[in-house]
Amino acid sequence: NGEPALINAMGLPGPGATAAIQAILASPLCSYNRPIGLSIGGETVADYHDTFQAYNHHIQHHDHPFYYEINISCPNTDEGKQLSETLDELEKLVATIRTFTQRVISIKLSPDQDNAMIVKTAQSCIPYDKIILNVGNTQYKQCTQVGLPVHAIKRGGGGLSGKPLKARTLECVSLLADLGVPIIATGGISTVDDIKQAQQAGATLVGVATQVALNPFFISTTI
Repeated sequence: NGEPALINAMGLPGPGATAAIQAILASPLCSYNRPIGLSIGGETVADYHDTFQAYNHHIQHHDHPFYYEINISCPNTDEGKQLSETLDELEKLVATIRTFTQRVISIKLSPDQDNAMIVKTAQSCIPYDKIILNVGNTQYKQCTQVGLPVHAIKRGGGGLSGKPLKARTLECVSLLADLGVPIIATGGISTVDDIKQAQQAGATLVGVATQVALNPFFISTTI
């Protein structure tokens, strides 16, 4: 439809959580005293635990406002979304993390879940203190669904991001607005008007990714 969008299967390959947090701590990022979210993901529940422990080992005594984001909705892994389907394991993970830290925990929900499951997932986590909900992620699409050759991406598909996601993001925010916890609206946020719509739907914060990738000056030109 002519609207900017990206389909990607990137961001997962890398040197690992330990190298990532070491690089962050060695960079100027912490000097700005702004919250930094550390994404926790993996192919198995054990991967989630190991990633958290790698981060926590380096920041447990650090006074910077880091927070953890449990990504249960990544469409670019084969098994990484299992926590969105086995809520007892998700609750155990949140409970375990909470025994080690009092930092904020964000739960990154999937727009590919049906509405009933999104609400159920959110409700299972909000009894814990310092929980926020990140409502939105990329949506899984096969290459052929977005006009790409079948093997344009090795896995045959990946996460679609960009403006086409906005309507679903706003729908999900509205769905959870009455739960009484902070919500981050992520997915398809590309303009100041999008931000206002997300806030009106019930979002506390917004996440912007694709628009910044397409135009790195987006933030400075819209504030």
